[in-house]
Amino acid sequence: MVFTQSGSSARLVSQERPQVPILAFTNDRAVYHQLALCWGVTPLMCEFRPTTDEQLVALQDALLSGGYASVGDTVAIMGSLPVMQRARTNFLKLHRISAST
Repeated sequence: MVFTQSGSSARLVSQERPQVPILAFTNDRAVYHQLALCWGVTPLMCEFRPTTDEQLVALQDALLSGGYASVGDTVAIMGSLPVMQRARTNFLKLHRISAST
């Protein structure tokens, strides 16, 4: 799972041709359409939140509601911090999906 404003992070992951789906969350409609052309990438629209914790909750909720993950699944999340700034990818987090609160 990648959250990206420019699409660069998702394209980098796509180049490696992983055997798992790449879910790319973006808040930009043009980037969404560009990512639809990348190998193995499923683009999803998502409004970015101002804090990391809020963003992770939003992404987890989108995964659960879209049927992309189930409670107990472990996902890899990559992106840049702070969330609202365009920056290079600077974090990777393994996250266990929990029940929404």
